[in-house]
Amino acid sequence: MKAEGRAQATSRSRWIALRSFYAWLDGEDEIDENPMADVKVDRAEPPPPDVPDDADLVKLLKACSGKGLWERRDLAMLRVGAASGARVGELCALTLTDIDLITRTIVIRKGKGGRARVARIDPETASSLDRYIRARGRHKLAHLPALWLTRFGGMGISGAQAMITRRCDQAGISRIHWHQLRHRFAHRWLAAGGQEGDLARLGGWSDPAVMRRYGSALATERALAAYDDLGGVL
Repeated sequence: MKAEGRAQATSRSRWIALRSFYAWLDGEDEIDENPMADVKVDRAEPPPPDVPDDADLVKLLKACSGKGLWERRDLAMLRVGAASGARVGELCALTLTDIDLITRTIVIRKGKGGRARVARIDPETASSLDRYIRARGRHKLAHLPALWLTRFGGMGISGAQAMITRRCDQAGISRIHWHQLRHRFAHRWLAAGGQEGDLARLGGWSDPAVMRRYGSALATERALAAYDDLGGVL
């Protein structure tokens, strides 16, 4: 398969299946010798995650401009996602009581693996969130605890995915997925000189390798910029 130019991930998936099959045959005494016993296939290196262009993100946010409830909701939700690196499920689980506009913090109570954490947002994002919350107060379902409302209740993951797709189409840009905003958060943090430990705590990463991979898409760009910041090495 390697000689044929097949992807490493494809070779490994076939190897895992064959290894399990022949291990069963060997355990059941159906074969005298396991031909897969000494065959090893290295784990494939996952490709760097995509990071949305800054220009595309500006166009996406501009597509949400307006004074209507839905425009304010979409703008605030997209900004919170990009500013905090929160997963889409974590965003959808937010309630009004999870928001503190004075300290510009959000409490993510339903993080991956059941781990809670606190994240911070920038002043402009907090202002967008404040405008949405005030408009939300006039919604007929304002009594619900969910932060992000729709016409029928709190916004779920499928609704959030449909929203970002619709706004990308309106902006005339390639479709951006919520997790790409999380990738961008990691990249921008590392590019600004932020510490990996702080990034892991704010973004809810328990595996440092995964966190670094999320910030790896533009790692070369960051390294080149760091070289210039050092003034060279000669």
